Order: sequence, then structure tokens, then C-alpha cells
Amino acid sequence: MLPSGRTFVSRRQPKDAKGADETVPINAMEAPVKPSEEAVRPVPARWVPHVALAVSNVAFGGGSVVGKLGVSGTNPVLFAFIRESVAGPILLAIALALHPERPKAQDMGRIMACGLCVYANQFCFIVGLKLTDPTTGAVWQPSQPVYTAFLAIMMGYEMLEWRKCLGILSAVAGAAFMVCYPIITNPAQNGGQSAPGESKNYTVGNVLFFLNCLGTSLYVILSKPMLVSGVYRPLSVTAWSYLVAAAMMGLTTWVFNTNGDLLDFVCPPADCKGAWVVPTEMFLALAYWIFFQSVIAYGAMTWANAYTDASIVSAYTALQPFTSGVLSAAIILLKGEQWAVEEKGFQLPGVKDLGAVAIFAGLGLLVSVGRQKRDETDATVELPPGSDEESSSMATAGESESAGT
Repeated sequence: MLPSGRTFVSRRQPKDAKGADETVPINAMEAPVKPSEEAVRPVPARWVPHVALAVSNVAFGGGSVVGKLGVSGTNPVLFAFIRESVAGPILLAIALALHPERPKAQDMGRIMACGLCVYANQFCFIVGLKLTDPTTGAVWQPSQPVYTAFLAIMMGYEMLEWRKCLGILSAVAGAAFMVCYPIITNPAQNGGQSAPGESKNYTVGNVLFFLNCLGTSLYVILSKPMLVSGVYRPLSVTAWSYLVAAAMMGLTTWVFNTNGDLLDFVCPPADCKGAWVVPTEMFLALAYWIFFQSVIAYGAMTWANAYTDASIVSAYTALQPFTSGVLSAAIILLKGEQWAVEEKGFQLPGVKDLGAVAIFAGLGLLVSVGRQKRDETDATVELPPGSDEESSSMATAGESESAGT
């Protein structure tokens, strides 16, 4: 089992007499293997992963605002394919420039699974958005921490702690309040016209949003063993996952664009300019989603996942509706209420924004849980008492403590 709060060290074994560099296959249920001294990776300061998670989810939250301004009249599957096929090589180029490495054959199955999760996350969200509305998509996003915490506990990655559960529930409740309050108080202006019983598309869209959120949670869970083992760098894992997702999305795009019924389902003639057409007004949104949401946000989230519990990683998704609300208010102030609210559908600040209080209270509690865990178990490796490795492990713990303060 991979215990949380441990030193994140490489699973590389010391070189043999011939200099071969042997790597132990990554297995989520194995205990960490004692690394060679040269492969130990310093643990960052306690606050750094939380900053990375905040930055990534602020970037994700900004994507919905950018989408309102520029995403319209195009094939959503084609848009997702362009995003992934451009972001994947960029991530790979950066990863190779910083630390060249290749995935081991025994780990390809897990990398393929991570890529499938990225593909499912992005395909299901953008098609679900096409079938329903942005508000419905926003309502689903706060469910991610619940899925992640449940899966992490069931798979033995994390222990059930009441303070962690309270923090997650507080953040999720605050985010849910921000997106649900306008629907409850004024359904006619906030997606209420698409009630579940009125359209089969609405039901399909909600199923896709569920798979979208589940895909993100599974990506966090499945990528974690490769990250905490130290065998691979987080940016490399992100790049490989994106390349797999891009290949899957390319095949999906070809299937949809060559099948008239499927194309009309996601890109009806009245709403799209063509199966392979990307309107010029979409370039800004496409650039934002490639560089900010894919390269920066996914890279930062994956890196933080190496040093933070999976449930805490997903809990930060509660910042997304808060970010969208702040940016929407700023655009209304800059562009005027008539243009922003009546033409583009932005919402004015109101009672719903009080949900931010619960969001930050929950995130603050989660940060304190992580800090206490690092104080108690920072830079330790489980070894049999009295073993020869124990003293070496303690020395490694001292080095990691210095790196994390």
C-alpha cells in the first residue's frame, strides 16, 4: 500500500555490476522500495502543492468564462481534438527538455488508463455541454472530491479522517451552493427550461457529466502510484497521458465526422458551421484552453498529486465556480450589464457568492490536515524495526525535512 504523507522517493534499484538500471514495476498495492541515494527527490515546502492546486483550478475556472466569450458554432469533438493534439506535444517537448525519460514497458497499461481518463473527462464534458447547458455542467463539478475520496479510501490509498471529510464536505457544499442557488431561485433564467423530463438529450448530457467528473477522479487516483514512486516526473506523466488522449480523440473525431447521425447529434447544421471548420472567433478560447487549462493547469495538478492526498487534490475543484463568479463580475463591470448579462449570459454577483465562505473554510481545514500529517510522518519510509535500512531511512527523512521547511 502507498501510505500518504511519506517521503516520495524513486523506486529505482542500485545499478548492478554491469551498470544496468533496473526499475521495479509500479504496483499500487506494493510497499515503496528503498531507493538508491542518488534517486531521492526533495520534498517541496508544505504550502507549494496547495498553491499549485489553487493555480490549476483558477485556470480551469477561467475556462468557462472564456468559453462564454468565444466557443460557439463549432464541432465540440473537433475542438477537443485540436486542444489535446496541440497540448500533448507541447507538454512532451517541455518534459523532454527538462528531464528526458521514457515510460517502461511494464507501466504502459497504467499510462494508457490515465490517458483514457483524460480523454473521457474532456470528451464527456464538451459533448455534455453541447447537449445541456453550462449551468448543468457546473453543478456536476463539485462532485469530484466525493468520488476521489471514496475511491482513495476504498483502494487503500487514504484513511478515513473526520477533519478531511469535514473539509471536503464544506468545500463541496460551498461550490454546490454557488451553482445551485440561482437555479432554485430563478429556474427560468438559469437552465430550468431544460428539465430532465423534457429532453432525452438532457438525460444523456447528465450521464456524460457524471463520466466527466469520474474521469478526473480516476486520473488523480491512477496516476498517483507513478508520481509518488519517483520513477517518473509529473510533467512526463501528464504529457504521456495527453498523447494517449489525443490519439483516442482523433479516432473519435474521425468516427463522428464521417457518420452523419453522430455528427448531427453533436454538431447540428443550425448550430455548426461545418464538421471540420474552426471559426476565427474561437482562436482565443482555443489558445487559452491549450496553454492555461491543459499545459499549466493539468501540469500543476499532476505535480501536486505527487505530494498531496488525492482527495485534497480534487477538493480544490471547489475553486472553479468561485473563479468563474469573480471573473464574470469583473467582465460585467468592464463591458456593461447589457452586453455581459443580456447578450453573453453572465450572472450578476449575489447571494450565491456567499458559498465562497464555505469553500475557503473547507480548503483551510484541508491544508491544516495536510500540515499535521507532514509534521507527524514527514519523510519516513516504513521499514522493519531494527533493519539495516532503518538508519538509512532516518537519514533520508532528515534530508527531506530540510527540503520541506
